[in-house]
Amino acid sequence: MTERKKADKSVIVMSEPEKFIDQDLLDQIDAFLTSTGMSATAFGLKVTNDRRLIPDLREGRDLRGTTRRKILEFIAAPPPPAGQNDGEAAA
Repeated sequence: MTERKKADKSVIVMSEPEKFIDQDLLDQIDAFLTSTGMSATAFGLKVTNDRRLIPDLREGRDLRGTTRRKILEFIAAPPPPAGQNDGEAAA
């Protein structure tokens, strides 16, 4: 009878990659929110239809180039006059 040795079962624990937070972009968003009075939730919904956009960015969420561009274009565009919806004048 031969004796078998159990294989050494080592567990390799890999740490999560360090998250990059784009502080410059968050500063621009925060300045926009402050100047317009818009909530972070409303901003995320208007720009990307994602109410968690800003909280996720603060936690290090990665952005695609197109999403970053949408954010910057939204910030750069002047807000529509009060009472105006999708380019139609209020009655």
